[in-house]
Amino acid sequence: MMRPIASLALMVASLVVTPAFAQSTSDPVSTATFPVTGEVPDLCILGDPRIDGSNASINIASINGRVIRIDTLTDPISLTTRGTEANLAFDAVCNHAYSVSIESRNNGLWRQSVDAPVPAGFANAVPYLASIAWNEKAAELDADARTRSPKAAGFTSLVANSGTLSLKLRILPGTTNIPANAPLLAGDYGDIITVTLGPQ
Repeated sequence: MMRPIASLALMVASLVVTPAFAQSTSDPVSTATFPVTGEVPDLCILGDPRIDGSNASINIASINGRVIRIDTLTDPISLTTRGTEANLAFDAVCNHAYSVSIESRNNGLWRQSVDAPVPAGFANAVPYLASIAWNEKAAELDADARTRSPKAAGFTSLVANSGTLSLKLRILPGTTNIPANAPLLAGDYGDIITVTLGPQ
């Protein structure tokens, strides 16, 4: 009864050794290679603005969505422009060479009643400065309110970047579209600022 078991064990050992010997001396190893590919599109992503906690804003009532609301546009005594500063931050990323631009639709904060007459000595627009910075590059837009028309500024980079893009909006006290310290006419004032991050 013991021999069949021993014989069977020997036969199994022989079957294991023989293919290995034959493979190493006569059969070449077969291999197959194939590439795995993918593609990343050119993308630039700009998040919603938020108040920059590292820089204090002055005379800003709120930022709701993408609307910046100035608290008090006029000085309560002289009725001329009150100083204002808004510091905003955006989460941004661009995985290729890019350009950044900032555009003012009206070149200043203009009174919404376009056709209303402007009495002598009064102002109907407020100039401002807007600067944008990212990755140690910056541009400044001087919205001087001399004419009501679009105005833009910006910069480019050959290197991809990610991080916080900052925007500063600054209104100097007493600045208007006529000589300094003129009183502002009553009404709603506004402008549309567009920040664009995209390919060169």
